[in-house]
Order: sequence, then structure tokens, then C-alpha cells
Amino acid sequence: MSPASSRVVLDTNPVEATVDDTGASTSTGPETGPSFTAVAADWSCPPDTPSTARCYRVDVPANWNEPAGSHISLPVVVVPASGSQVSPDPLVVLAGGPGGSGVDAAAAWSDPHRDVVLYDQRGSGAALPALTCPERNDAWVANLRRDEPFDAEREAIVEAYSVCRTRLEAAGIDLDDYDTDASVRDLDAIRVALGYQEWNLIGASYGARLALAAMRATPTTIRSVVLDSVDDVTEGGPAATQASGPRAFAELVLACRESTACASAHPDLAGEIDAVEQTYDATPVRLQLDLGDGRGPQTFVITGSDMMAGLFQAMYDPALLTLIPSIVGDLAAGDTSIVEPLVRQSVALQDTIAWGMSLSVNCADHAGLDLAADASAIADPGRFALVLAEPLCSEWPVDATSSTFNEPVTSEIPTLVIAGRFDPITPPQRSERAASRLANSTFAVWPNRGHGVTGDPCANSLMSVFLDDPSAVIDLGCVEAIPSLAFA
Repeated sequence: MSPASSRVVLDTNPVEATVDDTGASTSTGPETGPSFTAVAADWSCPPDTPSTARCYRVDVPANWNEPAGSHISLPVVVVPASGSQVSPDPLVVLAGGPGGSGVDAAAAWSDPHRDVVLYDQRGSGAALPALTCPERNDAWVANLRRDEPFDAEREAIVEAYSVCRTRLEAAGIDLDDYDTDASVRDLDAIRVALGYQEWNLIGASYGARLALAAMRATPTTIRSVVLDSVDDVTEGGPAATQASGPRAFAELVLACRESTACASAHPDLAGEIDAVEQTYDATPVRLQLDLGDGRGPQTFVITGSDMMAGLFQAMYDPALLTLIPSIVGDLAAGDTSIVEPLVRQSVALQDTIAWGMSLSVNCADHAGLDLAADASAIADPGRFALVLAEPLCSEWPVDATSSTFNEPVTSEIPTLVIAGRFDPITPPQRSERAASRLANSTFAVWPNRGHGVTGDPCANSLMSVFLDDPSAVIDLGCVEAIPSLAFA
């Protein structure tokens, strides 16, 4: 998951979109099953949505092969273009996760010349039904309140997911209905319901995976694409995460060594990280926290492994990223004042994902990948045990998305691909590999970012230029001018 770290205000010039001879808006989604025409019904906009927004619900089949069966309701928010000259091709924001809300980010987006469309994917946010798993979140928090071996803590998570699954299925939810191909069809149904002939996609993290799948399935409806921190169709899962975390930490250590000030303050940052993990695994930090959940003050027991997971998560946040060496130094010296805010942040993030949807989509999409490697990663999780304490797909069985889903996506649609050097979950090399298969792509790495580049001023500027004319050569001068990470 990759929320923008600051408001995304684009300034693009209107470009006339291509329409067919009739000017009609027709669906060209995956032709697998009977046809279905979606309708946008008015919906009361949720709090914190821009006052100018138009809000709808679009119902789609739960199973696209059975359109007369049960339906799923998707909330959609359209933030109208703020200027007088409006292009007919909007910008559609695809949420990450999978399982994150798009609607919740509506206040962060605007464009003077294009509508911005945000929606909650099936199973997430305010979609009905929503595949939330509070049982999993309770187990996750409970694990922070005890010091047990990894196997015991993961077993508690797996059991909580099992309870969640039983509850969802008892409510009539078929978890096989939740995969990226179904979401591609949902996306195209929303386009038709809103009356757009063509649009532009921006997807970060899992949103980039969804965008790539849409590029393959509905190419004639997509004018341009921005991919941020790509969670590609060809990679992913616990084994990939097990490798990406140490890579990001190694990049951080190297960047510290390259900085005179950081190298002077932390001549052995790698050793300090090791010391933090070992010290607090041996003697965990105990603190009382009231999370405001009605349970009052609770005792938390934060181990070295928990610290590593907190630092892993901190690399998503550009503000925290610059502080990590000093955080590590303070922890190594025995100053644990940072632990409480890191715990609060980590706990709050758990409620932003619909975990039943997330696991269903990932297990369906990853069916063609190396699941044996995932099992090996869980058997020996290494430094990032808390990050990997999730079920294997054998413990959450769902039908595969398709037999060809994990094949690389190739496309001639103009695409801007952006990534951060310190990304701990979708390393920039993954984004670069995805870009190499796209004939009309431009790729750039931000030297001062982790997971999620959208919201950076240079990134916003490049997106504006790109959307103005996706066929033009993009000047990456502002990226090249970004200095190395300035550690606080």
C-alpha cells in the first residue's frame, strides 16, 4: 500500500481525447462471460470529500460470469476539474494494498483540467461487502503485547484469519470472486457508467499491478499510465518481501556512508541496526499505551524484531526516512522514546487495509509464482519476522486469477514509471523491469524516497507534463537535481 505523502495538485493542459465515430462510451473489458451494463447511482459523499465532488455507487456482478447473480457495490468519487478548460479524459487513481481505500484519498487530489476519479475496489473501504478482518487486527496487536517465538505469533495470525474467513463465507461471500482480473472488469464498468470514452490511470504499489492488468485487457480505453512503486504481475509474495527488506536497509547504510554528516554520526550504521535487534530481542521494551479502542491502558512488549518491522514501515514515510539513522542511534544508546509513536503508527495502519480482500487477491494473483519459496521464507523469516507473519496461500485457498496472469505485461500505451531508491517492499529494480517491457515508457528513480513517490513536487510536475502530452520526451532534469537523502 502507498498513499501520497502530500497533496497531489496537477496542472495539465487540456488535450482532446480520441472517441469513436459515434462518440459513444463502450466497454471493451475482458470478454469472459455474459455482458453487463453498469449504472452510476447518486451517493451521498463521505465526510472530508471536496465540496465540489460528485459521488456515486456502481453495482457490478460479484462473479462476472454470472451477471444475474449477487452484486458488489463500489463507491466512486469524482473530483471535477477546477479550471474552465476541461479535457474529456479524466485521471483515475487506483488504490494500493491490495485492500486500501481510494475514496479516502479524495481530498488529496485535484487537477485544473481533468476530473479525478477515485473509487474503492471490490472488498475494500466502503465497498459492499467489505472484506475486513478485525479478528486479524486484534491478533496482530495482541502479538505486540507479548514476546513469543515467531511460529506462535504467526499461528495466532493464521487462526484469526481462519475465523475471519468463516465469518465472511457464512455471510455468503465467495472469496474466489476477489482477484485483479475481476477488478479490471469493475474498473471498465465504472468508466462506462460515468460516460468516459478514454482515461488516464495512475496506480501505486498494488494499484500499479491493477493498472498493468488493465493495460493488457482494455488497451483501447487507456490514454496514458503512471506506475509508482510497481507491484508487478510477475513478482511478489513473502519470499520477495524477505529479499526486499534487507536490500532497502543496505541502501540506507550505503547512503549514510555517502553522507559526511551521517557517516560521522554513525560510522557503523549496520552494526547499530544489529545492536538494536539483538538488544531488544534480549530485553524487550515494556510500555503502557492507551490506543483509544475502549480497552484502556495496555502493556506492550516490543522486541528487536518488532523494532525492525517499525523501521521497515518507516521507510514508507519520506519524513521518517531521513530520521532512521538517528532513530537507530538513539535506540542503540538506550533511548526508547521513539517506540511509542512507532507503535501507534503501526497499529493505526492495520485498520487501513481490508485484509480478507488483500489476502484473497494476492493469493489468486500469485498462484503462478514460486509458492515453495514463500513457504521457505516463512520457515526462516529472518530480520523481518513481524512483516512476514501472515498466512501462506495454502492456508487461504482461492481460485487462481487465470493461468496467464503472471505473464509479463507488454504494451505501447505511454507510461511514466517512478520508484524510490529505499523502497522496502517494491524495490526500484522491479519497477524498472516492468518499464523495460513497455515500449513507450520513461523510468526514473528518486534518490530520496522509499515506497511511493507520488506527492513529491518533482513527481507531480513530471506527471503534469506527461499528462499534457504523453507522447513527448520527458525531461527528467528535476529528478537528476534531487540531492542524495539529507539525513536529519
